[in-house]
Amino acid sequence: MSCPPQVTAASGFDVIAHALEAYYGKKHQPLTDLAAERAAALAFDALLTAYREPNNREARAKMSEASVTAGFAFGQTQTAAAHACSYPLTQDFGIVHGEACAFTLPSFWRLNSEEGAEAERLQAFSRRLGFASSNALADQMDAMKKEMQLCTTLAEAGILEEDLDQLVSKSFAPNMQNNPVPITKARLKAIYLHLK
Repeated sequence: MSCPPQVTAASGFDVIAHALEAYYGKKHQPLTDLAAERAAALAFDALLTAYREPNNREARAKMSEASVTAGFAFGQTQTAAAHACSYPLTQDFGIVHGEACAFTLPSFWRLNSEEGAEAERLQAFSRRLGFASSNALADQMDAMKKEMQLCTTLAEAGILEEDLDQLVSKSFAPNMQNNPVPITKARLKAIYLHLK
């Protein structure tokens, strides 16, 4: 109940990243899909309330359940591209882990929902969570980040354009290979440039 707002925001977005990446990662399977969807539904329902109303016990309880449930899911599937990108964002630019995951998560959700074998699954998932489309889900993540004062642009993250080549090179941790759409250095740089 005493978790500060910015810790609530960053750790809450880490939960969302765990859930979404468990759902679209190459290693997903039916049981992890169930847990990931439950966790995402809880987090989208409760995170902003927990941020706005720190003493709201129901929102805190929902986020606690979401965290454990998402943990079960990604513990089996591992994480994917947004987490791979988060490591140099934290190490080199000092962005706390959950906020670093949130930085690219909407971009990867859009990409994976538009291309590849998982696209229709992700569209259907987004609709089941109450969004008109996967783009609408990604738009909601962007809106949540803005309201909770998480960085949404390269400038806000303290990243200069000349930093991008090194940032991209450092983003290829093994979990990048768990992304359903193959990510190249050129494609990842384009994703970052889109965040200007």
